Amino acid sequence: MSTLNELNELQDPLKFSSCGVAAARAIESRLADRLYNDPLAEVLAGPKALELGTQVASGKGSRESLSQQASFYGYSSADSNQPRKLGWVTLRTRYLDDALAKVFAQFQGQNCQAVLLGAGMDARPWRLPSMHSVSWYDLDQHEVLDLKGRILEAAGASKKHGQTAKYPLHAGSYTSAVVDLNSPSWTETLINAGFKQEVPTVWLAEGLLNYLTEEQNEALLHTLHKMSAPGSTFLGTLASEAWEQQRVRLNEGGHFVNLRKFRKWGGPNKLAEMEKFLRANHWEPIRLDSGGAATKQIGPQYEYGAKLDPGTGTPEEIEYLHLFVTATPTAIGTFD
Repeated sequence: MSTLNELNELQDPLKFSSCGVAAARAIESRLADRLYNDPLAEVLAGPKALELGTQVASGKGSRESLSQQASFYGYSSADSNQPRKLGWVTLRTRYLDDALAKVFAQFQGQNCQAVLLGAGMDARPWRLPSMHSVSWYDLDQHEVLDLKGRILEAAGASKKHGQTAKYPLHAGSYTSAVVDLNSPSWTETLINAGFKQEVPTVWLAEGLLNYLTEEQNEALLHTLHKMSAPGSTFLGTLASEAWEQQRVRLNEGGHFVNLRKFRKWGGPNKLAEMEKFLRANHWEPIRLDSGGAATKQIGPQYEYGAKLDPGTGTPEEIEYLHLFVTATPTAIGTFD
């Protein structure tokens, strides 16, 4: 199946970053003490991103590259008596898996919707349990969703609930929609794809918000509020300005390139500042966790693996390098 090797088609660094996320999930899934299992991550990552991630996980590469990427991919401690450091992708994947499970459980089998903004190579509709009442929507650019669809088909993943397949669909339904989140027409595209404004929705923004300006984030939150029925939830992750100011990772031929030019906003370094930002944009924060707090929720045997360059950052800045957001709309959305 040649299609399974075509992820190298995503030459654009920003689009290719979704392959790096899938590679990190594939590497985590190989571990005996894995925090989740993502059987589709390896084929969705593609050989290029997977090779880079494997080099990091095995301890190969320059000291600089290992230091930069360990915070992204994560790694296991060679000493079983030492806490295992959780990379950014592993931490946010497990945290959001748990958060989604809690939200879905609150609906007690009633119909709801999940919309993944900037879906990339995510495979949650095929791996999370107890999603038979969830209508799942992947939103992203054409090149990404087209290739993802072909990869899933070649791998044997079903796009219809109840259909026998190598990778059966756990969600009640799955729909992908090509959108530009900076265009006002994206909501119309979503509605035309089957989205129902009267049904409670979980909006998931994983690794997205930093690629939008502050003004674009404000506009997005306003739009999500308007599209939300009572009982809806926003789940998001955000890297702080302290993290954004240092060089960020991405593989290209085994080397780092700077994605900073694509990342347009460094979020607040303090939870109180994020609370203020959310409330100003019609979302009431229910839970805000720093990277350290999120790690502690998973278990005492884990350690927050994010790092700043040596000699930079206060303890508070390091604690709040990554923020995890759970919020609900401050008032019922306006359906029009």
